[in-house]
Parts: sequence; structure tokens; C-alpha cells
Amino acid sequence: MKIIVRLLIAALMLTAASASSFAQEYPKPTGYVNDFAGLLSQDQKQKLEGELADFDAKTTNELAVVTVPSLQGYSVESYAKGLATTWGIGKKNKDNGILFLIAPKEHKARIEPAEGVVSVLTDSVARDIMNNDILPQFKTANLNAGIVGGAHAIMSRFQEKAVVAPASPVAAEYHSRTFLSVTLVFVVIVIVVFTGLFISEKVKYKRGNLSLLKRQRTKLDLVSAAHPETGRILEVLRTNHPSTNWEDVKKNFDAIDIGSMESEYSALVTLCNGKWSQMPEVRDRLYALAKRTDGAYAALEHVCGRLKQVGAALAGSELLLRSLPALIASTRTAAQDEDVLPEIRPALEAASAQFDEAKSEAAQQPLNTINWLDVQAKLKAVSTAMTKAQKDVEDNKKLAIKAREEGPELLKKLPQLLAAAEKKVGDSDRRKAAFQTATAKYNEAQAAANNGNLVNWLIVYLLVNDAISSANAASGADHSYSSTRNDDWSSTSSTPSPGPSFTDFGGGAGFGGGVTGSW
Repeated sequence: MKIIVRLLIAALMLTAASASSFAQEYPKPTGYVNDFAGLLSQDQKQKLEGELADFDAKTTNELAVVTVPSLQGYSVESYAKGLATTWGIGKKNKDNGILFLIAPKEHKARIEPAEGVVSVLTDSVARDIMNNDILPQFKTANLNAGIVGGAHAIMSRFQEKAVVAPASPVAAEYHSRTFLSVTLVFVVIVIVVFTGLFISEKVKYKRGNLSLLKRQRTKLDLVSAAHPETGRILEVLRTNHPSTNWEDVKKNFDAIDIGSMESEYSALVTLCNGKWSQMPEVRDRLYALAKRTDGAYAALEHVCGRLKQVGAALAGSELLLRSLPALIASTRTAAQDEDVLPEIRPALEAASAQFDEAKSEAAQQPLNTINWLDVQAKLKAVSTAMTKAQKDVEDNKKLAIKAREEGPELLKKLPQLLAAAEKKVGDSDRRKAAFQTATAKYNEAQAAANNGNLVNWLIVYLLVNDAISSANAASGADHSYSSTRNDDWSSTSSTPSPGPSFTDFGGGAGFGGGVTGSW
């Protein structure tokens, strides 16, 4: 009984994970323009259909313009990728399709290019089209103008650049004289500007150096004032805690040379009041001194911070050492329930062993050998593991109740699902092999069920789902086991006549990127 319950739990989890892949439904393409939301007039649809057909003929790229009344609860990114892949927009092996999707109910639009056209229709280009040609029209309720303008903007990115005709001889002579005049004026301006920049650059260097020098004096005073007290704090760390808690901050503290920094500061004071030609060199030395003073101040802060960190670790460890034993005991007891999968228990035992290790480390003598940072880290890991185990136990119990109620019926439906899959396998060798494997696994599970031991029927169910999913994806059938018809398309859309050059899209793929817009 326990084995059956555990298998049923896993079945429900697999069923929940795979159910979403069968729920999404798409309409059939009617042309390059698919106005299922009824946003375009008949004239606009026919004209745009012809333009898109010409675009296909000239470039081999397929651009599908699609409006939908609803995204059926999916994100626009997920819906666009699924629609473009199911329709096969673009030429096979070229992956040169483009989907322009508009969902007025959700106020979403997306440009979804396949891999074969992203070198031209990059994210940057698509975002520019979305922000400049589409969304401004949509935000003023001119949806039809935004749709047509967006389609035109996309197609225009693939057109060859126009060749500029050479200028006439008269115009060339005029431009030549104009160029000479402008050049003379430009040379004069450059001379004046260069001279002014040369002078201002020297003034800027000196003013900047004096400002940096003032800031370094403030930093040096802070370091000099804090250094003695920080040394006493470091001594407290060395006395009461192991070297692993303080040796790194001591190394940085010992590297602070206040005397050397004061000598460099005095030399820079003299140089800042010297020749202007030395100003760039003084700037570099000031930056070097700033780096040293910043490092010294950071080293002092690290010493103080480490003392606080170790103190907090000590307090936190003592609290966890008192509270965790009861939590470990109660979680162990809960994990013994028959509705809880045994896979949870090894993690509990590992966490319990880690607690014993931390407890032993916290009890060692003398006290200044205890690394409280390490003890706290181990105890926090134990606490996290126990919290996760408690959640897993509760989840297992809830799923067990549902499994006992729904699991037996799930096994009865497998023959019906196999029969449905067989009808949709088609001529694909890969799908035939998957279906044969599913049938074999089902027979194995059915034999085990007759002996009272359900072992492999969960694998059968998963394989059946895979077979049906691949068959549906290849044939373009509804992604659902339900026979209930979705009337979203027929109730709110006006179906345009397909363009004269459109038969079907070319079987393209490679979708997964693009740009989304909202209004």
C-alpha cells in the first residue's frame, strides 16, 4: 500500500508538470495577415496581404501579422513563440520567419524574429520599431495604423540601401567653393580653441590637485585618529578567538604605514605649489596616495567589523544550540509517517550529524580555540535543512491524500490515452519508436498491477504524454485531451480571405527571442 501511495504521489506531480503543455491552442493561419481580433478594415488587410506576399517573393523572408482577441492566460512571449513554432513561419532550414503579434485585450505587442533574420532584425532594431512606429499609434487608439506602420517598418529593414546619384557639375563647383570657405573658418576656430584649452587645462590641473590634496588631509587625519583604538580591538580578537578569525585582518592592519603616507603628503604639498609643468605628475601621485589612504581606512573598518561578526556568531550559535534539538526530534518523528517518501530521511540524518559536529566543536576547550563563525555556519545549514524537511513532509502528506482519491482513476485512463496516441503517430520513425516503448511499458505496468504491485505505470503515463505531445506538435492538433471546443476565435474575429500567393508557411523554426511592447 505504501508503494502505491508513493507512486501515486509522483504521478500527480508528473501530471501537474505536464498538463500545461497540452492546454495552449492556436488558430489556423489564413494568410500573411491573420486579423483574428478584427482590428483592420478589409481594404487594409488586402493591401497589407499583397505587400507581405511581395516581401516574401523578393526576400524569401516570411512576415506574419497576427492579431488575437486573447492570449488565453499565457504571457505574450510564450504565446508568440508557440504560435510561430506551430505555424512554421519562415522557410525550412533557413529559419527566416518573423511574427508581429498584437493582443489588444492584454495591451501587448511582440516582434518575434527567427534565428535566420536576427542579424538584420536585432533586438535593438526591433525595439526601435516598437517604440517609434508601433506603440505611439497604439497609445492613441490607432491600432490599425500601428499595425500597418509596424509591418512596413519591419519590411523596410530588409530593403537594399538606395544609391545616391552624383551631383551635377554646377553643384559640385558650388560645394567646392563652400568647402574651402568653411575650412578656413574652421582652421581659425581650431587655433583659438586649442590655445584656450591649453591654458585652461593647466589651470584645471592645479585646481584639481589642490582639491584632491585637501581630501587626502582629511582621510589621513581619520586614519591616524582611529589607528590606536583599532589596534586594541585587534588585540581582543587575538586573545579570545582562534587565528582563523583574525589573521587576515591583522595582515592588512600591519601593512598600514602612517609615517610613509604623511611623508608623501608633505612632498605633494610642495609640488602642488610648484611649476605648472609638474601638475600631471602630481595628479598621478595624488591618486596613488588616495588609493593607499582608502586601503588603510578599509583595513581599520575590517578589524572592527570582524569583532562584531564574531560576537554575533557566538550569540546566534548559542541560540541555535538550544532550539535545534527539539526541531530535529519533531521533524524526525513526522518523517516516519507512511505518507512521507523515504528519500527525505537521509537528508535529515545528514543534518542531524552536522548538528552533532557543530555541538562538539562549540564544547571544545579552551574557549579561545572555538571558531564561532564556522559553528554558526554549520548550525544555520542544519536549521535550513530542517525547515525544508518540514515543508517536504507536509507536502507529501497533502499529495498522499490526493493520490488515494485520484490515482486509481488515472491508471484506468491509460488505455484510452494509448489509443488516442496511436492515431496521431503518423509516419515519423521517432514517434513510432516512442509509442512502441510506451506500449511496452504499459504492458509491464499492467502485469505488475495484476500482481498488486504498481511499479512502472508512471513511466508509461509520461511516455504516452510525450508521444501525444510530439504527435500534436507535428500535426498542429489541439494541445489538449479535452473535446470541448474553444470558441474564442469564432465569436470575436473576422476571418480574412487568404492572399492569392499564400498557401502555407514554409516550415521555419528557430524562434525564442524578440521584443515586447505594452500600451
